[in-house]
Amino acid sequence: MIAKVSVSPSVLGPVPPDASKAEKAFLKRNLQALAKSLVQHGCLVAADKDDAVALLQAAKELEQTAPGPSKAWLEALIMLKDCDRWYVTSPNRPPVSGATEVGSLRDNWKGAVRVVVVDQDQSEAMGIFDCDTRSQPEISPMMVARDSATFDRLSKLAEAGVWKASQSREDFWARVLRPLAQRSKCIEICDRFMLRGMVERAEGARQSEDDDALSWLLKRIDEDGFDGTTVAVYTSLGENVRIKGESIQAPGNPELVKELIDEYFQVGGGKIKMLEAHAVFWKKMKFADRPHDRHISFSCGADIGLERGLDSFDSESVEASSGIAWTYGHSQETKSKNAQERRAIESAS
Repeated sequence: MIAKVSVSPSVLGPVPPDASKAEKAFLKRNLQALAKSLVQHGCLVAADKDDAVALLQAAKELEQTAPGPSKAWLEALIMLKDCDRWYVTSPNRPPVSGATEVGSLRDNWKGAVRVVVVDQDQSEAMGIFDCDTRSQPEISPMMVARDSATFDRLSKLAEAGVWKASQSREDFWARVLRPLAQRSKCIEICDRFMLRGMVERAEGARQSEDDDALSWLLKRIDEDGFDGTTVAVYTSLGENVRIKGESIQAPGNPELVKELIDEYFQVGGGKIKMLEAHAVFWKKMKFADRPHDRHISFSCGADIGLERGLDSFDSESVEASSGIAWTYGHSQETKSKNAQERRAIESAS
């Protein structure tokens, strides 16, 4: 869902004063579209510290000729920095802005990014007039960068909206969740029903030998996520739950939730450094205060919503004939909603 991108500071050069009104409008629209694409699907990589400073300075100076795009870019850069999605590559590489030949540009940035964005003059000097996708990384003029094969693929994946029947949860992890988990120091999972699979396993009612969805997801994060991740689980044990033959009298007790999770997943030795459990007895909350959304939120600034809930992935492949409806959004769109749900659970715990 996120791809590494390097942008030449010259992309944010001033709007030419002699350009026609239509040309200026077209340029501004494309500058804003690229900023939006980076917020949604980009991880911005600078050649060195000076390269990062130059891009920020260019975004500020753009205000003189294009206030709207300047504001969009400054907001995008702040968001990407806050979410650890704007950083300097290691080891440092020659800045994109100084490239004069396609071959050396690709050699210098191969493996570091998926897309390189350059200004129109630079791309034409290198003989590139459209997105060059012949090899990695893609090289794209600013005016068509949002239509690059990488951004197009990620946009279509996000817009698909349904993980189809018979598709595997491993593929969902690889294509959707893993790129986000590998860039996130903190992950929160909010779903009141996510413990169903664990309860069924504890009671021996589960026939499948597959891990339940929560155990499976925690193991994947632990194996292949960000090293040092904190995972917070927001859920409920529900009402009249029995675990190992014992009736649970306080379904909103986070310690009981943690005890159940510990039965099938233990922190230690992997990428997860801390696992927090937050629980609430939903029926004791006012209906208006109950969190209904089921989501996985990543500190890299992305959120995955699951209409049917996490337990839809209790099996290795999707069993529902209609598939699993899911949504992708960045934190600027979903932060307020998720924070409201989190506060509701914490206040009732």
